[in-house]
Amino acid sequence: MEFQNPAHLTSSKKKFSCKEFCNFNLSSLMAMSKVVSSGASKLKAIICPSMLSCDFAQMGKEGQRMVDSGADWLHMDVMDGHFVPNITIGAPIIKSLRKALPNVFLDCHLMVSDPMKWVKDFQSAGASQITFHFECIEECKNNYSHKDIIHRINECGMKAAMAIKPKTPLQEKNENSKGLNALKVIEENIEHLNMILIMTVEPGFGGQNFMEDMMPKVKLLRQKFPHLNIQVDGGVNVETIDTCSKAGANVIVSGSGFCVNLLNHNIVSRFDILKGGTYFLNNIAIKIKIKFVFFLFFTQFFNGRQVLQAHRINMKRQINSVLDYQYKKRNI
Repeated sequence: MEFQNPAHLTSSKKKFSCKEFCNFNLSSLMAMSKVVSSGASKLKAIICPSMLSCDFAQMGKEGQRMVDSGADWLHMDVMDGHFVPNITIGAPIIKSLRKALPNVFLDCHLMVSDPMKWVKDFQSAGASQITFHFECIEECKNNYSHKDIIHRINECGMKAAMAIKPKTPLQEKNENSKGLNALKVIEENIEHLNMILIMTVEPGFGGQNFMEDMMPKVKLLRQKFPHLNIQVDGGVNVETIDTCSKAGANVIVSGSGFCVNLLNHNIVSRFDILKGGTYFLNNIAIKIKIKFVFFLFFTQFFNGRQVLQAHRINMKRQINSVLDYQYKKRNI
């Protein structure tokens, strides 16, 4: 069911009462919430803001602010300046953030040429999950396989995940990964993978435009692996989050779309819809009811005072009946 917004309803010839309008919109929102959550085979919807958009000098406070706003995980973008043309943070920053936030799930996305080299360091730093790139095998000088990296991550007590760049096909052999087929690698290691990340921008920089043509990859993975966590990262914001969730993604990473607009209630509310949260539904119900109470009041006022007079008379009757009851009760 598509979300029916107020503009759609007001353009309709049918007149809705305040109660009908509120109930109709709430049912539409609930249906939308169910579509989003059921689109990913009833997997938990996970909101994972990227710390790349935050003030690094205030990372502990920023991370706590994300968690307080409803974030499930924190996404840590680690770049080595070689695998991608940028340098961000390393294990020492993760270690400091872990001290500040001891119970938060830290999802560490390693955009590095040799992830095997850094597994132990990130284990010591307190990483909860390490996501390495499928394409790193080509750039790694050591003769590691994807299976070796996954095994090392799991062996160190962390969850393993694998990321796929936009230019990497799922079903065709990839020249950037020693002629390996990404989908086949996933199938061979599915029991040991917690998540697959489909990049919806070229990795390396934040604030890029969302690549909707990556959604067929998400749909294919969801069809083949209904119980696998599927993450999307890059350009995800309030306009594109529904596209991701309907394709089958249940782990949403957003950098500039979440952090920069964190205090914008509309952004937070839309993420709550993805999670099926009742907080947003309750608040929008109150807002709709308040708006329509004022709307009905002014409509009645300008259409004629007879209606208001009738309400006043009815109110007086109710007050008088209560007073009469109390008077009789005292005299019994």
